[in-house]
Amino acid sequence: MKKLLFFLFLMLGFRSLQAQDLIVTQDGDSLNCKISKVAKDKIYFTFVHKDEVRKTLLMRSLIKQYQYNFYSTSALPEEYELTNAEVFPRLRVGISGGYSFRTASVQDGLDPAFEDYIEKLKKGYNLSADVAYYFSEQMGAGLRYSTYGASNKADNVSATLPDGTMVYGSMSDDITINFIGPYFSSRMLNTNKLNALIFNVGLGYLGYQDKAVLLTDKYTIKGSTLGFSADVGYDMRIAKKLSLGLQLSLVSGVLKEYELSNGLSTQTVKLNEESYENLARIDLSVGLRFTH
Repeated sequence: MKKLLFFLFLMLGFRSLQAQDLIVTQDGDSLNCKISKVAKDKIYFTFVHKDEVRKTLLMRSLIKQYQYNFYSTSALPEEYELTNAEVFPRLRVGISGGYSFRTASVQDGLDPAFEDYIEKLKKGYNLSADVAYYFSEQMGAGLRYSTYGASNKADNVSATLPDGTMVYGSMSDDITINFIGPYFSSRMLNTNKLNALIFNVGLGYLGYQDKAVLLTDKYTIKGSTLGFSADVGYDMRIAKKLSLGLQLSLVSGVLKEYELSNGLSTQTVKLNEESYENLARIDLSVGLRFTH
């Protein structure tokens, strides 16, 4: 009798090792899968799609029902069951650079020469670096730093002093806008997991600095605000653990006050709503991505 019970327990234990779970979608599709986690609003699972083992998730709203150990045999390959190896890169480190332009419009009524001067300051370069860790094939989080730079100079600028004297000289601006902050990342790998479409969105610190010269006077303008960052990119594998990335990004924020310094004194200037400085820009960049 004891031998019979032992045999039955052994068979039941073997069946539980080989059994696999069932997920039925709202569309009526049945998935032979291995459920790894059931969260409040989503279910994580592993299944076979076109002879490839994939780890993914479904929102609970798309699932009609699920059941553990529904199937007596597993659709996953035996070697996968034994190793349960991860089949996607978790770490992504990127560096990029490219062209940028600020989206704010130039104030109406300016002198045409000064308007052209401002327009040229709206175009510049961008450099960025970021690192992300992916908790699953599709979702991750990271930290990004990006900087924008633009400068311009004009000669033969004239100004009238309070006593009516006309003076001439040059003016220049050297503008830097820095962003640093965390972001949430969503990723879609292609079938062989060599290329990836990536969406990122985050909030962080946005700092503004302008080193300006007007005639013989030098000024430094500094300010900061809450920044928003969003981008879409595509990574293409070019070597083992190395990809070429193309990226389109938006960085935005509104400067409501700044500090103006002439080297001797510093004053805080609060802007009225009509004079807020729009720091929004579009970045077009290319770079390298290191994955592991």
